[in-house]
Amino acid sequence: MNYYAFIPLAAFMINCLTLTYIVALKRKSTVNRTYLLLALCFAELSLGSFVIWSLDPAPGILVHMKVGSIAWIAFGFIFINFTYAFLHKAKDIYYYFSLASVIVFYPLTVATDLVISGYKQYYWGYYEIAGPLFSVTGIVTICLPFIYSIILILKKMINIEDSHTKKQLRLVLMGAMSLVVVTMISDFVFMQIFDMYYFLNLSTIGTAIQSLFIFRAVNKYNFLSIGVEEVSQDLFTNIRDIIILADNKESIIQLNESAEEMFDIRHIDASIQISSLFEDYDFNQDYKNYETCIRVQGADTVVSLSQATVKQYDIELGKLIIIRDITENKRAEEALRQSKIQLEKLAEALSESNRLLEQKVAERTASLQASNIELRQQIKERERAEAARAVEQERLSVTLGSIGDGVITIDTTGCVTLLNKVAEQLTGWPQHQAIGRPLRAIFRLLDDQKRRARTTAVEEALQHNKIVNRTRLTILASQNETEYLIAESGAPIRAQDQQFP
Repeated sequence: MNYYAFIPLAAFMINCLTLTYIVALKRKSTVNRTYLLLALCFAELSLGSFVIWSLDPAPGILVHMKVGSIAWIAFGFIFINFTYAFLHKAKDIYYYFSLASVIVFYPLTVATDLVISGYKQYYWGYYEIAGPLFSVTGIVTICLPFIYSIILILKKMINIEDSHTKKQLRLVLMGAMSLVVVTMISDFVFMQIFDMYYFLNLSTIGTAIQSLFIFRAVNKYNFLSIGVEEVSQDLFTNIRDIIILADNKESIIQLNESAEEMFDIRHIDASIQISSLFEDYDFNQDYKNYETCIRVQGADTVVSLSQATVKQYDIELGKLIIIRDITENKRAEEALRQSKIQLEKLAEALSESNRLLEQKVAERTASLQASNIELRQQIKERERAEAARAVEQERLSVTLGSIGDGVITIDTTGCVTLLNKVAEQLTGWPQHQAIGRPLRAIFRLLDDQKRRARTTAVEEALQHNKIVNRTRLTILASQNETEYLIAESGAPIRAQDQQFP
């Protein structure tokens, strides 16, 4: 049994404990996720070394070494990925170069012998025999990304003023440098430069040291938690409002994605003046919800602008400008205002219509009242006329009834309207039966010689519109076949413009 295999096993256990502790904290952030990926890489590197050192004999060990090389080939990229996330640094050419190196060298390692040409057993375990590109692969995929990441962390630690974050960075930096020093001395200096393979490989110990430093940072300084700075950065980046920072020279020094999109500024240029973006704008004045207009992609956009002075230790550093696009709000307000105007006009029109309708109703009511009064007067006049006519008719009836001659009156159609008593006796027709009948039906005259029906004096009076007196006697045949010799006369009766026989 190879007892040296317990060295990578111990490193694997330390890496797993740190990994488990961080997972148990349930901190969900980009930095946390990138470090968990780095911790998994540490654990896989330690576990791979333990497996290789434990195999004796070692069937398929070369395949295992080549396939498992992803742990150390991708190690540099995974560390630089963690560094960029922790420092909130945008991905640049160095980041993508590190990623490209992994994509190039890993297939080359697995498919050829240019990186790993074989393996050899030493007293402490098996180790790769370096191919022609082994050193180049290590430098490009591990050393350069690691050194660049350490430089970034060191610069951040020097420039930052927050002591709490500075202590976190110091522990991360110490762990990373310990890993680099141990790995470089063990795997590169002793084995590749001085060909001292009898020296124990301690690269897995370096990963354990790195994990211990990270554990210390997490446990004591709350490393990998979402701090105020990260929250502020996320808000600054993802907030929908436009945020711009400008120095005292009116030059833009920082802006969020919303500002980049609105003003089409992809790269910050010191020549871009904040005052060139707005109309009616004074850089030296503080604003609160100031409405102004800006030109965006050829169209006018109404915005609400708030501006405040950024100070530190009573020293003015610049201006913080927050802009909110209120174009849609203004359109909605204008639409609401137009709707209100239309409603007011409609209300006025309805009021005028009601007024006109009420006026017409009043006029119609007055007209109806006048017509009603006039109708009542006409009814009264007609009633008086009817009463007078009734009196007159009664008088006429009495008069006609007192006359010794027979009297018959007809209307303009020739129908009987009145018979006195003498006429009833002569014609044989009672008045109630005779009224409405044609005159010739009740007043039948016969020629005394030929006994043929002849015209009456009334018909002749109507025809010639004059009074007709016949002195010659005429035979009147009554209803009961009695005949009388009579003398007749006829005269039209006129009342104003009407004519009655």
